[in-house]
Amino acid sequence: MPLWGAHFDIEDMQDVRQVLTFIRCLLEGLSFLHANRIAHRDIYDGNLVVSCYRPDRDLKKFREDLHELRRRPDIRYALMDYDQSIQLPLDVSVKHCRRPSDEAWMGWDLYKPLDVWLGETLYNPFAFDVGTLGNLFRAHLFEAVPMVPALAALFDGMTTHVVSRRFSAEEALDFFRNNVDSPPQEVLETQVTLGINYDMMLRPELYWSKLAPPAQAHWSRFRAPPLPRWWHFVNWLNRFRVGARVVEFVWWILGI
Repeated sequence: MPLWGAHFDIEDMQDVRQVLTFIRCLLEGLSFLHANRIAHRDIYDGNLVVSCYRPDRDLKKFREDLHELRRRPDIRYALMDYDQSIQLPLDVSVKHCRRPSDEAWMGWDLYKPLDVWLGETLYNPFAFDVGTLGNLFRAHLFEAVPMVPALAALFDGMTTHVVSRRFSAEEALDFFRNNVDSPPQEVLETQVTLGINYDMMLRPELYWSKLAPPAQAHWSRFRAPPLPRWWHFVNWLNRFRVGARVVEFVWWILGI
């Protein structure tokens, strides 16, 4: 069992291999949690750990150690901090689970998907986890999309606002293993300069535009549809107290 260190910079990863290792570890971790019907419910940068540890807590030396460790195949990343998590019975479906939507507002808000943005009364905590992790991926790892075009499809499959079409954690891991995880050696060694752009979470066309038209066409079946006009109307309606009450009543009638 490794000793874990926290508070690392995702943007310090330097090549495609390091990016794919990061994605693989977190998808494996989330898939394991959901297989045991544990919904994390608080996924963000501060709740990630890496198999690099310094007892002296020297952050500069920790960063140097991690820089070297990332070159090795045995580095591991994991999710931590389960004070907001819930475990449900194993016979609960990860695809059709429904919980009160006020639970969705627990934990860190930054990467949360749009599942309860319109005042919906119910939500799926497992799909919410997947959408949250997908948003973290695309906000930080979008610069790797030109080297591995299937990442655009993975990101959209994990974050589509059509929750019924969203990958489960297991489906995301299967997609990653089948389409992303084994590019040619020269691709794995390709240098990448990462950054942070939260616009990627609401404007996926920004990372799709990094792909040539043939690559876009190849992966288009996984591309998330744009938000419909009615979504923007309901979002506007929710700004008003009476409008929000009407929307809440409609969701209650529809069982949404």
